[in-house]
Formats: sequence, C-alpha cells, structure tokens
Amino acid sequence: MLRSALRTIMSVDNEYRMRQMVWRTLPVAHRSRFTNIFHTCNHKTASQWVRIVLSDHLVYRRSGLLPQVNRGSAYVPRERCFKTFPEGTIVTPLYIHYQNFCQLEKPAEYAAFFVSRDPRDIVTSLYFSNRYSHPRNPEVSQLRRTLSQMSMEEGLLYTIDALDDTGQFDSMRSWAAAARNDSRVKILKYEDLTGADGSQSFRKLFEHCDIAMERKIIERLLRRYRFERFSGGRAKGDTRVKSKYRRGLPGDWANHFTASVVSAFQQTAGDLLDKLAYA
Repeated sequence: MLRSALRTIMSVDNEYRMRQMVWRTLPVAHRSRFTNIFHTCNHKTASQWVRIVLSDHLVYRRSGLLPQVNRGSAYVPRERCFKTFPEGTIVTPLYIHYQNFCQLEKPAEYAAFFVSRDPRDIVTSLYFSNRYSHPRNPEVSQLRRTLSQMSMEEGLLYTIDALDDTGQFDSMRSWAAAARNDSRVKILKYEDLTGADGSQSFRKLFEHCDIAMERKIIERLLRRYRFERFSGGRAKGDTRVKSKYRRGLPGDWANHFTASVVSAFQQTAGDLLDKLAYA
C-alpha cells in the first residue's frame, strides 16, 4: 500500500503534501458542492482509520476535495480558536469541542460529521493504548510508568479522570447537542462505521458530504482498509493486548469494568450515555 511505503520514509505532513500533489493530477468525476468537509471526533474513535479511508484517491476523484491532515486538539472551550484550513479539502481528523468548532473560520458551504463511540469503550481502549501500544514519546513513557504501577481497575479509574480533566466527555456531549440544531452536522457511530454493514453507514456519510460514491465503490474502498490488513491477518475479536489494533469489536468495556469502575464512570460522565444513545 502507498500509505505503508510512505510511512517508512516521511512524516505524516510530508506524506499528505505528496498525496495532494499526486491527487491533483487525477481526473475528478464529481465535485462536492461543499468547499470543506470536517471530520470531527474524539480520540479512540478509529479516527486514524477514518482519516486513511477519506484520504484515498477514490474519495478525491468523487469529491474534488484533497485530504488535509490535522494536528492537535481543542477539547476545552475557550474564547477563540484561530486555526484555519485550506479551502477545497477534507480536514481529518479534527479533535475538537463543538463550541471551538463554531469559532473556526469556515467557508459558507461546508459539511461536518462527528464520529461517536461508546464512552466506556473509549475508556478501555485509551487505557490499553497508554499502557501498551501507543508509540512512545516522553509524555506517553511517563504515563506508561504510572499505569504500570497500578492494577487494571486503578488504571481505568485514572483514565476516566483524565478524560474528564481534558474535557473529552464534555466534547462528546457538545456534539450530540449540535446535531439537533445544525443540519450541516451529522453524527455517525464508530460501531456502525466499523461494523458488518459499514458500507451502509459510509453511504450515509458520503451522501451528507456530497461525495458521489456508488455502493460497489464504497465496498471496494472498505475492503482495501479492512481490519485484517492492519492487524496482520487477525480477525475481529482475536485480541492482542499490545497491538494498536487490539480487538476490533465493540463492547469490550464489559470485560474489564468492575463495579467500582462502573460507579466512577456513571458519576463522572453523568448523562453522556443517554446523550449519545448508548444507554
């Protein structure tokens, strides 16, 4: 795959400069009516996988929009976000609170979608990622040392507090409300996008974004980026604790949440499950 080859020799930013240069030479069968599309989400919602899917040349040829990788997060609401993005791009992924998204400079014609996930699975996935599989940097190394000195129950409680402290639970809640008030925003579930009928969910996504993708093309696209290709041939459910692609199935939180963790999650997240329709 082009992505795998590029990843060994250049940074993500340089890879996307290369993609944009190459994609511009391709014929475009359909141009989206939107000037920009924004892929918004929280961490641990298959954000990098969605980014890779949206960065495929098949998407460009049916939208005329170039992939634009985003760096950084803006969960906690603040007075003003000054970041801007080039027109004619799909910005992916954008980790952001809805209030901050509203403050971004955007063209008149844009579409946005938010990928939600059961917050309990986000807690579990983030714990395993920080404990075992996330690429090391000074912050992750320190966090990994901290978690290694805790039991799993303690580590999950620590992770719940961290998600709350960084504003990520509030960010999830903000997007649930946004979709009811802004027709340009669509909520899609991680569980649907990655599930057995993911092509149907992607069809709804592409229709929302005016990307002209036939079902057979969507299915071809998803086969190209199926879980087995990223996990070294493992099927979904074949768990590897230390792998970035650890399990691939929803509901794993039930295998790890003790009564104390369930209680702490309910107290911290409040009505979040109801807001995101996971109750």
